[in-house]
Amino acid sequence: MTVTGGTADGRVIVFPAGEAVPNTTTVAFRAGQERATEVIAPLSYEGRGNVAVHLAQPAGTTTHVIIDVNGYFK
Repeated sequence: MTVTGGTADGRVIVFPAGEAVPNTTTVAFRAGQERATEVIAPLSYEGRGNVAVHLAQPAGTTTHVIIDVNGYFK
């Protein structure tokens, strides 16, 4: 996952879809900073295998989040 083009400081949280947003951070970034990280994210248990991405930053600001999915394991 790569975060780029942020107009404000923020953080990205990756978690199983359908669950409450956890109080953990997958990657934190500053305005204008490009950050990349590897993520192993658990999928939802509702049978669809979905993942959710929450972007925590001030209202009215933007950030690009690029996610490259490589595969899965059981």
